[in-house]
Amino acid sequence: MRAVSLIAVLACGFACQPSVPELPWLYGLDAARGTDRQEPGPSRDDCPGADAQLELGADVAGAPPNETIVASYTGGVVVRDREGVEIAAMPGLPCTGSVHELVALAAGNAYGRPTIAIAGIDGGHHLQHTWVAVLHATPDGGFAPAFTGVVEATAGDEVQRGWIFLLPDALVYQRPGGRMALWRFDETAGAYVFDRVLDQGSEDAPAAHAMQRVHP
Repeated sequence: MRAVSLIAVLACGFACQPSVPELPWLYGLDAARGTDRQEPGPSRDDCPGADAQLELGADVAGAPPNETIVASYTGGVVVRDREGVEIAAMPGLPCTGSVHELVALAAGNAYGRPTIAIAGIDGGHHLQHTWVAVLHATPDGGFAPAFTGVVEATAGDEVQRGWIFLLPDALVYQRPGGRMALWRFDETAGAYVFDRVLDQGSEDAPAAHAMQRVHP
């Protein structure tokens, strides 16, 4: 797996494009659609910008027509069928700083797994982190967070970037300023777990958020 992963990642570095332009940090999502168009949500003085919504039509249930995915920082992720019936949902995140918003939403297929990906920003005015969460479909028809990692760190005028490369039953994660590491998918846990470091660099970091699953 290590040799295959390194070959794929190196090849992509020269030839591949991100899965969707709205999430330039994510690779390997097939038949993907994305949006970064925000619609205003309910205003909150204590959490400005966190309720701005992203909406996307995509096939994430395995049968046409497309479902509708709506996501916001505090409202979480909701998937509705063509009749508007909620078929899956996940909770949002608490406001922990002065900057908190979702900036992009995408959906596609990750080697047979219907997948939703969201990108968000949180932090303060000086230090901000952009993170990407990968949500996979579950056997009961819902979605669960399988991996979340920081992909961009901004401190003043300094920006460090990373990426996530999806592979069959695995992913390679390059943390900004850190190590490139292989994570394998654990079927029992329904999530990617750390496997090994693939290059030399600074200390690795855990995922950005512990998003929780909600059954449909």
